Amino acid sequence: MPVILIEKDPFVAAFDDLSGSTESSQVNVRRPLFGIAPKPGTFAYLSMVTSKGEKVALYNSSAPGVSGQGRAHENHNFILQSVQYARQERVQIQQTFGDFYTFFFGENPSTVSVSGILCNTTDFNWKNEFLRNYDEYMRGTKCVETRTRVYFGFDDVVVEGYVLSVSVPYQSEAPYLVPFSFNMLVTNYTDLSQTMSSSYVTALEDTRTNSAKTHVEYLTGAAAESDLVDFNRLRGSWGMLDAGKAPGDVLLDASPAVGVSGLNNKEKLYLTPSEAMVKIDVDSQVQQKGVDRTTALLARTKDSSSSFPLSGRSDALASVESSINQKVAFGAAVIKDQPALP
Repeated sequence: MPVILIEKDPFVAAFDDLSGSTESSQVNVRRPLFGIAPKPGTFAYLSMVTSKGEKVALYNSSAPGVSGQGRAHENHNFILQSVQYARQERVQIQQTFGDFYTFFFGENPSTVSVSGILCNTTDFNWKNEFLRNYDEYMRGTKCVETRTRVYFGFDDVVVEGYVLSVSVPYQSEAPYLVPFSFNMLVTNYTDLSQTMSSSYVTALEDTRTNSAKTHVEYLTGAAAESDLVDFNRLRGSWGMLDAGKAPGDVLLDASPAVGVSGLNNKEKLYLTPSEAMVKIDVDSQVQQKGVDRTTALLARTKDSSSSFPLSGRSDALASVESSINQKVAFGAAVIKDQPALP
């Protein structure tokens, strides 16, 4: 006898609550009624860094000369006009005779499109200098060959990545001002306002007040909301945001965290340090000996730790635990001298 499983959409009740009233959301509404505080002016720049953390000496005609040629870690010799930062989900929408189904598979590679103006004169030879830097250092192939990456800074943002293409069209109407554009594949993106929080408004306490210490930019009441939840990506669970903690500190429940990567896939996405060691050992066995995962996992339960070198090493386990406790980006850990399997 066939069995049909019917599940209730958990968002139906939440949507009904939101659509029933709009008053609950009309708090903490703030507008620039008394002007704004402009950001300090900055100049866009291009720089490069090697895999060892050393800054590359780019050609820069505005910098002091080295053997007759100006060199510097950063190059500001262009006038930036526009930046377009594009991000897009990797998604598939499946249409049927009834409801449609949507599947998300992560994110497409992010790109940055930049355009501006280069001076093209004898005293401001920016056009030729830019193309020389691109040809010898900044283009993607050269970056891979020399193990470097390009850094593009503008406003309060720094973008890291590889330059994919450059366009420098010449126009007879303006021979001394040459437009240019380039596209970058983004490997990292840094919001500098997070590191310069002292000069940015991040909460009600930082907003403008009058002589009576009243916050004057609010059109409605300002109040702390209760039952705020946040997602801990290391543990893979939702938990209450403790208002008594500093911003960013999250108090989470102690229930075990299990992430499911698919409807029929029960593999945990958030592993404990011990589980991570097992996974690394099994993956190494699969890659180096060419066996399937089941065979490698069964072999690990029978063989000594010498065949699976990480499982018996307390220093590797401690390294992962230390990285997680220190909130290292992406839960990275350094495991020294992992030996090849016999």
